[in-house]
Amino acid sequence: MVRDNGHFNRAVSSAYYAAYQALHDALDEVSAPYDPSGVTSGLRWEHGTLPRGAVEFLGLPMELADRLMEAYDDRVYADYYAVAMSREHADRVIEFAKEVRRWIRNNATG
Repeated sequence: MVRDNGHFNRAVSSAYYAAYQALHDALDEVSAPYDPSGVTSGLRWEHGTLPRGAVEFLGLPMELADRLMEAYDDRVYADYYAVAMSREHADRVIEFAKEVRRWIRNNATG
């Protein structure tokens, strides 16, 4: 596992993308239309529009949607600003990604 090798920034980024992709796939499963308010004018789910879509079309709790945006911010800092992430920070984002996957498995229908 990336985190176990001390690559905490990469672990944060990968965990965010795991949560993002799981929600993206769940939205595709229910044939949710892309949000036209994004930069791509609705050609795909974007980082900023996906949480709103997951709330609207999947019933994702707002608390998880808000945490997804926090994880996105963490990913940006980890990838683009090279802010050193700690093991604890990586563990929190990894656990969040697992929570999203559990939520999808237990709640989203497609």
